[in-house]
Amino acid sequence: MKKEVNRFCIVLSMLVGLTLYSSCGFDKPAKTEDAEAAAEGYATAFFNFDYTRAMSYCDSTSNEWLRMFVSNLTQADIDSIQSLTQRPSIALEKVKRENNDSLAIAWVTIKDAYVLDTIGKPGHLTDHATLRLHMVLSPEGRWLIRRADLLQNEK
Repeated sequence: MKKEVNRFCIVLSMLVGLTLYSSCGFDKPAKTEDAEAAAEGYATAFFNFDYTRAMSYCDSTSNEWLRMFVSNLTQADIDSIQSLTQRPSIALEKVKRENNDSLAIAWVTIKDAYVLDTIGKPGHLTDHATLRLHMVLSPEGRWLIRRADLLQNEK
């Protein structure tokens, strides 16, 4: 009888442990490569004016920010974007994970980009900019861009 109780306690402990382990998402560890791909994908979409695709890399707060950004584009901005003949080059510099790996910061270098960084003023070409993108790990294990500010050059 005592052996059965001990066996039951051991099995119960193992089941509780496995349930806790899997519910915390530890069975699918977040990969830095996924954060890198999300940061580069977002920057590529954003600086090539594919705002719909850029939204797919963002959390809900950032989607609101992006909608506000797009709603402030003027006809002059749209005309300038459509007349561009060159596309920017995007290079991921590094990703640093923080806060028990649920947050990350990505540094992305953009060259030859047309930048719309001031509401009410025309865009301009920038030959080089290094941007910092904050990222958060979603409950589903997907890295998402989290921003509520205007893009700011690190240099």
